[in-house]
Amino acid sequence: KNFIDTNIALGYSLNCDKMHETCLEFISNNEDIFWSNNVKQEFQKKYEQIFQLIHNFMLMTSSIVNTIQKSFINYYSFEKFILDNSKDSALDIYKKTKIIEFFWENNNINYNISPLETLIRFNQFLANYDYSHDSRKKELENLIELYDCGSNNYLKYPKLLKKLIKSGVHNPDYKIVLDAHDFGFASDVCFITTDLNLIQLIKDCKLLNIMEFKTCA
Repeated sequence: KNFIDTNIALGYSLNCDKMHETCLEFISNNEDIFWSNNVKQEFQKKYEQIFQLIHNFMLMTSSIVNTIQKSFINYYSFEKFILDNSKDSALDIYKKTKIIEFFWENNNINYNISPLETLIRFNQFLANYDYSHDSRKKELENLIELYDCGSNNYLKYPKLLKKLIKSGVHNPDYKIVLDAHDFGFASDVCFITTDLNLIQLIKDCKLLNIMEFKTCA
C-alpha cells in the first residue's frame, strides 16, 4: 500500500506547485494510495493557506496591470513587470511564475493587445481560477483512501515518538510517520513523500514498521 505525505497531495492539487507534474504522474499511475486523518487535515489546512496566497497575488497582479497601464512585447517583459512589482506578495516565485505562464499561454497575449484588454483578460482568468480551484482537490480526495486511525494515533508509540523527535523530526511529520507505522501492522507500506530530508531522518529507524521509503521527486 502507498501511504502519502501531505506534500504529495498538495503537489497533485496545485497546478502551480513545483512538484505538480511528478505528483500527478505518481497518483495517476498507482493504486492503493492512502492517507491518514493527520495527512488529510494538514492537507486541507495548507491547501487553503496556499490558495489564499495565490488569490492575493492574482488580485495584486490585477491591480498592477490596472494602475501601471502598459503593453508588452513578449512574455518575458510581462513576467519581469509582474515579478518586479509584486515583491510584497508572500507567494513563492515559482508559483508566481507558473501563474503568469498559465495566463499568458491561455489568453494569446501579444504586443497588439491594449492594456485595458490585458486587464479584462486577466480578471477573467482570475475569476476562472477561483471558480475551479477546488476541482483537482476534490478529485484527489475521491482517489485517496483514508486510513482512519484518528489524529492522536502517535500517542500510542511514546518510545518511537521520542526517538523521532530526537532525530530531528518535527510536528506534524512525526504524527504522519507514526500513522504510516501503525498502518504497517495491517499491510506492507511504502511511505511516499517529496521531502528528501524527512526520508534521511527516518529511513534508518529500524523500529518503524514501514517496508519502503520513496521520494517522489
